[in-house]
Amino acid sequence: DALDRAVNRSLEALDDWEELFDGDPVVLLKPNLLGPRGAETAITTHPRLIASVARVLRRVHRGRLLVGDGPAIGTTRMVARPLGLPALLEPLDVELVDFTDTVSVSGGDGFGAFDLARPLMDADLVVNLPKVKTHGQMGLTLAVKNLFGAYIGFEKPRLHLTAGADRATFARMLLETAVRVGADLHIADGVVGMEDNGPSSGDPRPLELIAASTAPVALDCALAEILGFPAEELPIQLEARRRGMAGTRLEEIDLRGDPLDDFRVQD
Repeated sequence: DALDRAVNRSLEALDDWEELFDGDPVVLLKPNLLGPRGAETAITTHPRLIASVARVLRRVHRGRLLVGDGPAIGTTRMVARPLGLPALLEPLDVELVDFTDTVSVSGGDGFGAFDLARPLMDADLVVNLPKVKTHGQMGLTLAVKNLFGAYIGFEKPRLHLTAGADRATFARMLLETAVRVGADLHIADGVVGMEDNGPSSGDPRPLELIAASTAPVALDCALAEILGFPAEELPIQLEARRRGMAGTRLEEIDLRGDPLDDFRVQD
């Protein structure tokens, strides 16, 4: 109940969020389902957070509601099983979808075509559900980085080896991907995050926060401020600033809800 209240409060702070669901669009929830591990490892978006978001959305949305990701290991359904996610979602009439087919879209900014997961691109509305985690390569993995799950199969390691060889280039590619996915809502799971050797071998770290936004760059900026990461350590934020994207500086962001100081991490 406390989780549902927190999710609902986060959404209520966003102007006219319910109007996104007018007309019963096909909605896809895109969590971080990195691999088939238990929720206690903090590797994935917590299954209860996913179910809580679905439950809150069901108050305003009676159409199709999907959950899917392009895990680094396995498929959506494979990762969902050890999390107990199918049992949580079944009463809410939520479908688990594997990312198998892709759609080719223009890459932009000098990149070639991007082959992105068809269910993600075919959905009328995407709700991005990142896990708040450290990331050995990019500093943090939050809303923008979570949309890297739009790539499936061997495309993900290929991009890690090519664009990922240079952090600035990888950041450019991640921002281009986020623009093309065009997720409409972003709700970050920071109830228990991950620190140290993230995104897959770190330690669970209770943060007791949920944060929501319609703008992934702004959400990431606010979370970086809470976690004590200056923009200079985060290639995605630096690249977003270089492009002049809104929400890369705290003073530009309309902050609502509890004060950031209530959540700051000093270590």
